[in-house]
Amino acid sequence: MDAILNPDFEIVTTLRQRLIETYDAVVWSLDHNELPLTEKLLETTIPETLFEYAVLSGWLPEPDRDSAPAEPCYISGHSVEKRYAESFFALLEGRVSFWLGELEADKNRVYEKRVQDLLPTKSDPVKDTPAILLQAYRQAKRQDNWKPLAKAAAKLSNVYDFDAIHSAIYRILDEVNVNEETLRCLASVMSTPGQPISWEDLRWPKKPRTRPRRKSANNK
Repeated sequence: MDAILNPDFEIVTTLRQRLIETYDAVVWSLDHNELPLTEKLLETTIPETLFEYAVLSGWLPEPDRDSAPAEPCYISGHSVEKRYAESFFALLEGRVSFWLGELEADKNRVYEKRVQDLLPTKSDPVKDTPAILLQAYRQAKRQDNWKPLAKAAAKLSNVYDFDAIHSAIYRILDEVNVNEETLRCLASVMSTPGQPISWEDLRWPKKPRTRPRRKSANNK
């Protein structure tokens, strides 16, 4: 353990390993800090920056600026032979491919989530009671009372006016069923592309009837 903390301790490794570990550290740090990764960043920007760092750290010899490469290729401002550049990028090829795969997987996950968000969500009859649906609508619209909903629903009705629908809303909140016409108008106003609401969603389930016990002759 003491040797690990010794600043003069020599760690034996290879050029490939140093480059791979540094590349992974840079990408992981960006991803961990929620900085957006792109194909250009993974394929070009980070490898070229890593080349410059390797030259400054003495991992790679500094390219000869006085010589003219037969097939020049530029890496981070350095003019090098094309085959030299290819051999450098080949050292990182495996990790670049790995992180590109992760990037594509992330894109697919984001795309799938966006698609799911656009799909209509079915109401849960257990959780989304008529009262909860009404309260959720008013909260989403940031309305102080039920008048805006009643006015909008009354415009769609050929039978019931504002007062009737406004009163019906309170009856629904009290777990009392109202007529289908009113429920259809309310559902039409409350529905959104992402969460359609049917008039049946605003109807309370019927409570089972309990038959009164008959009194026997002995109990009279």
